Amino acid sequence: RSYHPTHRKTTIKILIFDQERITLSDMKNVVTIRLDDDLDKLLNKLSRRLRKNKSELIREAIRRQLLIYSFENLRERSIPYAENEGYITDEDIFQEIS
Repeated sequence: RSYHPTHRKTTIKILIFDQERITLSDMKNVVTIRLDDDLDKLLNKLSRRLRKNKSELIREAIRRQLLIYSFENLRERSIPYAENEGYITDEDIFQEIS
């Protein structure tokens, strides 16, 4: 069989492209969401202002919201213990730690 030198170059270019594509994208999961026009406009405006792509902004918003949910869950689970110690309101706790 004959081997043509340009075939080797083409193969190398494809392999390099594949490596770049893999290293550029660490993300393995894709989620599709639908946005109404107003939300999409706000997201585009913020994306331009912060110079971040929309995916990055959405990931940050999801992370922040998940942290809020975790905090709220922890707070709900700790209420009975706080009440048992005499802390009924947030103000009771703030006065104690101030």
